[in-house]
Amino acid sequence: MTSEDIPSAIPSRVLHTMIRVSDLDRSVAFYRDALGKRLTSMGVRIIREPGPMTHTADNGARDVIAFAEDPDGYRIGLIGVRV
Repeated sequence: MTSEDIPSAIPSRVLHTMIRVSDLDRSVAFYRDALGKRLTSMGVRIIREPGPMTHTADNGARDVIAFAEDPDGYRIGLIGVRV
């Protein structure tokens, strides 16, 4: 067996990253409103407004999530921390 036979464990591209925030609505407002003109001029946009995830945890709770996307197609997920 050669190294060519073993699939690489190193990803060739990062599809998205996640940032946990204490107040999702406030964080999205910051990225959209406070940095809005600067971010949109760079091609960043909010592609999913805050809302519950489809997946439900065992305890019935659902995380609230939003997504932004940069000009290269990389996505940043903002996920609300449950308290």
